[in-house]
Amino acid sequence: MTNKRIIFDGDKKNRIIKLSDVLSVDRGYRIVTVNSDATQKPIAFGAINGQMFADIVDMLCDAVGRQQSKEVAI
Repeated sequence: MTNKRIIFDGDKKNRIIKLSDVLSVDRGYRIVTVNSDATQKPIAFGAINGQMFADIVDMLCDAVGRQQSKEVAI
């Protein structure tokens, strides 16, 4: 995850979602589902702490319009 996008490097498929395209984030115990304007179906991400991952995505999505700095890995 960066301050501009979510990057998933999977075994079969890779996904990149711009934070500006995120419509909603659904939290689960070990899974986070991201609904994006750029995809037809929600994308599910496995996470050790789904709540924390979802909170970070929400905070970055709220800040993406205000932040103009270089992309920084988190």
